[in-house]
Amino acid sequence: MPARLLTVAAMLGAIAVLGWPQASQAISLVPPTLEFSTQPGQTLTGRVKVYNDTKDFQTYYLSTSNFTAGGETGEPKFDFTTDVSDLADWIKPDVNQLDLQPGGQASINLSIAVPTAASPGGHYAGVFFGTTPPDAGNVRVQQRTGTLVILRVEGDIREAAQVAQFAVADSQGSGSHLPISLVLRVQNTGNTHFRPKGFVTIRNMFGGVTATIDINPKEGAVLPDSVRRFDLTWKKDAASLPAANFFGQIGQEWNNFAFGVYTADLAATYGTTNQNLTATLKVAIVPWRLLLLIVILLAVVILILTLGIRRYNAAIVKRAERQLKQPNNNPPKL
Repeated sequence: MPARLLTVAAMLGAIAVLGWPQASQAISLVPPTLEFSTQPGQTLTGRVKVYNDTKDFQTYYLSTSNFTAGGETGEPKFDFTTDVSDLADWIKPDVNQLDLQPGGQASINLSIAVPTAASPGGHYAGVFFGTTPPDAGNVRVQQRTGTLVILRVEGDIREAAQVAQFAVADSQGSGSHLPISLVLRVQNTGNTHFRPKGFVTIRNMFGGVTATIDINPKEGAVLPDSVRRFDLTWKKDAASLPAANFFGQIGQEWNNFAFGVYTADLAATYGTTNQNLTATLKVAIVPWRLLLLIVILLAVVILILTLGIRRYNAAIVKRAERQLKQPNNNPPKL
């Protein structure tokens, strides 16, 4: 793996290369993400505010790099060993080096010149601030922090997606109590990003709505030619603490009770024309430990009642037999 192959948290828009992290390199960028939509041949401008959060004087060196989806959890992947091209080459900061006093701040202006021959669809890059000069080579692994730039070039835009998976996570579609973890994987087969929105509605056997789950509350994006995983949790308000033993599991099944076959319906949209994403899932929940305990208790109660009735009947029979054996001291008169 190249020394500078980096993974970035998309929500934060910041990265850190594995190496020798130093507290004196702390930096904050606002905003963490810049997003644009434009026509080919236009020039855009943006601004990033930089904050030196340390107690030391810092010199930051600016660089750019394109990114692609680094997995299914929304982490962009940067490879600084490749040549800068595409959006990373179109972004021109107004400075290449920035000096900041302890606690100081500054604003960096970005110019994005989109070529007339730019391909329609999504283009993705990051503007990074590091403490090592760009010409220092790959010998020293450094910490970098960046702002993501997401650009949509209008033209022959293809917005296409499909549900790659909608299932109960790590199970065979069943459970014994809530919470139940669901996994939704959305595949982007188009040429631009989108942010799906919608809900999973869960209904019981009688059609009543039991729960509604927002599939993308953080508005995560699905990049082209990638799959984005959304982890959903169906739960009640009751606490769900780890239960290490059988009776602890019974407590969980009681506090987070659900029973029967439920239907989970996905109703979501994506893209500028709100295209539909739909799927249906059956979820069977059987609180078998709780049911087993109830059966045992009922069996004990029935056994006690049966024994009690038998003893009562036996006592009645014995009493009647004693009465029949007693002599009749008052025979009837003629």
